[in-house]
Order: sequence, then structure tokens, then C-alpha cells
Amino acid sequence: DKKLSGNDHYHAMDKEDLKLFCKKVKHAELLLGQEKITSLPSEEPARKNARRSLVASCDLPAGTKINYNHLTWKRPAHGISPREINNVIGKTALFDINADSVLKWKMFN
Repeated sequence: DKKLSGNDHYHAMDKEDLKLFCKKVKHAELLLGQEKITSLPSEEPARKNARRSLVASCDLPAGTKINYNHLTWKRPAHGISPREINNVIGKTALFDINADSVLKWKMFN
């Protein structure tokens, strides 16, 4: 009760203060938006061209065991993501892969 004497009572919350507080918290949650971040449809072309794919940095004969020096990444992203580099290293080329070829999983054992 705000009307009671004492140091702390005058700034205690009453029913109306609590309603206003809850309203402002809900408004703040609305301003924060969704937890999941998504792109707008208009951003998709830029995203596709900004992403990169793993690319052979040199000619890779069939049977080559892939190491870091065989790989680079370039735009656009039509192949294996650079995030997968550790999963590509150690794989074996199933057939000859030309330098600058965008890498696909079907190229490896």
C-alpha cells in the first residue's frame, strides 16, 4: 500500500502499476521480435551469391586422398559448404576432378 508510512511503501506496486508494468513487458517482448532469424524473400538472391562452396584448388586425379591444400572456397554456393571442410578432408576422389570444380559429395567415397 503506497499510503502507508515508511521508507519503501510509496514506491510499492499497486494493481494499476502491475497492469502497466505487464503491458510494457509485453511491448518490450514484441519489440525484441522472434528468436528465430530468417531472411526475407527479397534477400535470397543476395544470400545465394554471397555464400561459398568448396572448390578444388588444383587438378585431383581419381584416387587422390583429399587434404587441406587441395581445397579452396569460392562464390556462389552450389556445392559443399566450407563448414564441411573437416568432413571432406581424408575422403578419396572417385574420379578425376578438374581445378576450380565446385565439389559435390558424389565426387568422394
